[in-house]
Amino acid sequence: MDDLAPLLDDPRTFAVSRQSHFRAWKSVLFATAPFRKLQAGEATRVLAPFSGTILVSRQKLAALGVPDSRLAATAWLLLFWKAAAAGWRSYSIGHDGPAGAEPEFPVQETAFIFRVLRNRIWRTLGPQEPELARGNIGFSLGSPAARRRRPQPLRVLVVSPFLPYPLTHGGAVRIFNLCRALSGRVDFGLVAVREPGDAVDYGELHGIFRDVRIVDLDEPASEDLRLPQQVRRYESRSLRALVADRCRDWKPDLLQIEYTHLASLRENSNGVPAILVEHDLTLDLYGQLARREPGEPAQTEYQRWLAFEQRWLQTYEGVWAVSEEERDAAVRHGSRRGDRTFTIPNGVDTVRFQPCDAALSQPEILYVGSFRHVPNLIGFDRLCQEIMPRVWAACPAAVLRVVAGPNHEQFRRMLRPNAALACHELDHRIQVLGFVEDLRPLYARAAVAVVPLAVSSGTNIKVLEAMACGKAVVSTPAGCAGLGLRDSYDVFIREDGREFAQTVCRLLSDRALRQQAGSHARRTAEERFGWGAIAQRAFQSYCTMLGREERQAV
Repeated sequence: MDDLAPLLDDPRTFAVSRQSHFRAWKSVLFATAPFRKLQAGEATRVLAPFSGTILVSRQKLAALGVPDSRLAATAWLLLFWKAAAAGWRSYSIGHDGPAGAEPEFPVQETAFIFRVLRNRIWRTLGPQEPELARGNIGFSLGSPAARRRRPQPLRVLVVSPFLPYPLTHGGAVRIFNLCRALSGRVDFGLVAVREPGDAVDYGELHGIFRDVRIVDLDEPASEDLRLPQQVRRYESRSLRALVADRCRDWKPDLLQIEYTHLASLRENSNGVPAILVEHDLTLDLYGQLARREPGEPAQTEYQRWLAFEQRWLQTYEGVWAVSEEERDAAVRHGSRRGDRTFTIPNGVDTVRFQPCDAALSQPEILYVGSFRHVPNLIGFDRLCQEIMPRVWAACPAAVLRVVAGPNHEQFRRMLRPNAALACHELDHRIQVLGFVEDLRPLYARAAVAVVPLAVSSGTNIKVLEAMACGKAVVSTPAGCAGLGLRDSYDVFIREDGREFAQTVCRLLSDRALRQQAGSHARRTAEERFGWGAIAQRAFQSYCTMLGREERQAV
């Protein structure tokens, strides 16, 4: 039981057990098992962590007394109920062995309810932190990387709607790289939502974030139709309680909320000054979608976003935008202080992404765009229907390779149900890949990178990565908006589908032009979009918000 004992060093701990079951989406009186199968070395608070072996604080057990009950499980339920009412905590710990679905305890639970209801004193008791003990907030028992790092004078709690690692899409790339570039001057904490099927790489996360808490959303989406659809999914009692808990116990100097759809978590900051990171101005994106696909559903969703985003922009002490254009728009839409609305652009790791070319027998065109994001799906449809047929007319051997991210077919069916074809039904020259951990070999194979977005908001990291790899890039104005790039020098900017295809064909046939364009793109990426310079701007914004001189915070 050596792996269980360390948690009992915390004077607030009552009991620790090794996970034997999980509850998934099962509705229960209170959690007696973790929400999911925990990873080895991962722990979660559970109100009543039933298992074959339970390690209990002897001192606290003596204080509670052992209930008189014919049913052992009922006695344990009564003990855990009293312990939680005293503010003590219990945990379940993951391991490499199997874990089954949570068993039913109907007789024991009935006996527990009867005992509580008939006792006036017991009826007044209840868990002090029920939303933190639902078995759906994970953390790692061992974080040597965090322990080795020297504490910093500035502490920032980052809240993300997804895991920042692995780097499955642009949002994760930004959060991970920017925090990594700042980690020598800032202590970061992380609260992140784990999406179904994701594995948590605590080692990588703790290399940047000193405190890491991972939330599984174990409640159905909110039915409040006043909220945008994406916001409803994150209306989680556990997530709110966890943000409040970390703001109270971890005591950050700043709370950094990533993405607009988490903006209402500002309510749970416990007085900590908060920054809203606008990866894109979401109301602008949904305005574009409503104009592109007119109809009541799109217009209604746009109005929801307009009301939601404008409301929360007014409440934050600071706002980050990714371009000057979006910063100005954020101020127009309600960001209450222009001097606290900062432009913190997207960047690219110019050390990791280097120019490289692989010799191929047939030309390849590369499109990177996770299908979880509607604009990328619209761009993919445009490629298939409007651009590639024209390219193939001039260059029939060309191959289109698409990096669509994890669960791409699921997102395609969900977000674009009226799309003409499923991925497996497309032309054989279109190869759709899921999540690719390392994109560099694909960039090396690509003759041209394309960004055919018809709608977009924020700025696109995929453009910057292609530029850093020294690739010729053909983009729409929307695809490279906010980056301040020069047409036919940094990238080729084409709105019309015919002109887009003609430019791709020209680049495929002219190696010298591709090399020249790639050389210009690489130079611009190095000069303007390195994470080091962007991290410095972010750090200055922290100091401005806290009223500190930068030299004092370093």
